[in-house]
Amino acid sequence: GIGRVTKHLLLPMFEKVDLLEQSPRLLAAAPAFIFGRDATAVAIAAAATAVAAANRESGKTDMEKSVELQKATQELPTVSVNGTSASPERQHQQHQQNVRDQPLERVAYLCEGMQDFEPASGVVYDMVWIQWCIGHLHDLDLIRFLGRVKAALQPGGKGVVIVKDNCCDSSVDFVVDKDDSSLTRSPAYLKALFQVAGYELRVEEKQEGFPSELFPVLMFCFTVKEGDKEEGKGEVKASP
Repeated sequence: GIGRVTKHLLLPMFEKVDLLEQSPRLLAAAPAFIFGRDATAVAIAAAATAVAAANRESGKTDMEKSVELQKATQELPTVSVNGTSASPERQHQQHQQNVRDQPLERVAYLCEGMQDFEPASGVVYDMVWIQWCIGHLHDLDLIRFLGRVKAALQPGGKGVVIVKDNCCDSSVDFVVDKDDSSLTRSPAYLKALFQVAGYELRVEEKQEGFPSELFPVLMFCFTVKEGDKEEGKGEVKASP
């Protein structure tokens, strides 16, 4: 998304955050949301970084992402600097002093889907936060994603994976919503997928205060099973 969890939860707790989002439009809007509407220079720099990341991939889809990112960046609203309208270039000059005080290097903007994401070499994560997105992942894609991030988690059980998502009633394994092409899994089904991927549950809590007519929202904290760290590439094959 545009970085709500990054801004309000993760940045106050961690030194650096990788924001993973496969929509160029949402990704281009994230820096201004996180660092303030007057941070157009930040948005431009971040979108350029995302374009470069997309260009490192191959194929037609990645070229489309680059074009979308460039277009989304150009369409970012021009904001007021000291009460007057200013172009992005002018804002960039006037905000150089302020930008120095903003922790720009704390957020990396990655234009990629979870089904394709692989942590960069040498990156170590204390936490991987997954909120309201796994409903669009096939079971195997989720297991493979968890396998890839497993190798990048802080060793010794210190790295955790947090999942916050809707869960259906335990009387069924999952519920399919054909309108938005999403899948809502039961708590048991979700935990079984993490177990297959080599994780064990540490904490489970229910989000309070949600309307009763909606799916309940649960939060899970997982760590890597002891001795299962090495299998980090997520090579899981479907049964015949």
